[in-house]
Amino acid sequence: MGLLIMKHLFFTLLLFFGLSSYAQETENKVRAESLAAMAVGKEAEGGSMDEISAMLEEAVKAAPSHADLYAIWGFLAMKRAEKDSDTGLYEISFEKFNKSVQLKPSPEVYGLWAGALIFYANLKKDDSVYKECFDKLQKAVDVNPRFIQAYLVWGQTLLKLAMDKNDAALYKQSIEKYNKVLELDTNSLDANTGKGFACLSLGKIEKDHTKYGEELVSLYLKAEQQGSQSAAYNLACYYSLAKEKEEAHKWLEKSIVKQYTIKMEVLDKKRIEADEDFNNIRRDKKYKEILTTYFN
Repeated sequence: MGLLIMKHLFFTLLLFFGLSSYAQETENKVRAESLAAMAVGKEAEGGSMDEISAMLEEAVKAAPSHADLYAIWGFLAMKRAEKDSDTGLYEISFEKFNKSVQLKPSPEVYGLWAGALIFYANLKKDDSVYKECFDKLQKAVDVNPRFIQAYLVWGQTLLKLAMDKNDAALYKQSIEKYNKVLELDTNSLDANTGKGFACLSLGKIEKDHTKYGEELVSLYLKAEQQGSQSAAYNLACYYSLAKEKEEAHKWLEKSIVKQYTIKMEVLDKKRIEADEDFNNIRRDKKYKEILTTYFN
């Protein structure tokens, strides 16, 4: 789960929080929200976690039943933990998120908690943590069955685990979560490319590249039309594996020459030559022409 998604969840939470007083609010609540705003500003300035925690400690003393204060504390602890690779701060974030959802169950906070657990699992290299992460994502969709970010993060996390372990069952589980995303938003680029890659990988594991081909092609075509360079590249991979050489040549060339808005991190001659997916077209004249034309 990327920090960008975490920030999105955080600012969604802040939208509900508001940090502004209303006529009905007590003086303590107004003071607590002011302190929380100061803590957010202090973190943005790079202030110490001790300073930030002291402000938030005062805030929750002033308004101990204000769930969003704990959520903000959890987010700031998580953000600093990610920056400093600090397992202790992650554990503090879990404590604060837990307190927040006890006071007010929130899909956004459960999503943030799941994200913190993902970062924590990666830092500790402990896959057992993912079980707890998935529990928080389930709680998020229990609160709001249309909370698309939870399904997306769930699918992405399962996909990463599947890739690490080359595990067909995990790929299939990731597809289930991507399907939930696509039920809610058929145009989700992340779900289209993620599910497409899971289908491509399953074909390799099961040694039946065309089994998922129709669905894979549909997903990647949609993503490619949305500007995804990786979708075009993976179409080339699929067609090479399926021994549809002309289509493989077409999509490989297109992935190189078209000006995509969502670019791959690296697409160069070295990467293409190292990619075993292209073994079926490696000796083709057209394949060699493509590399010579665009990379010499």
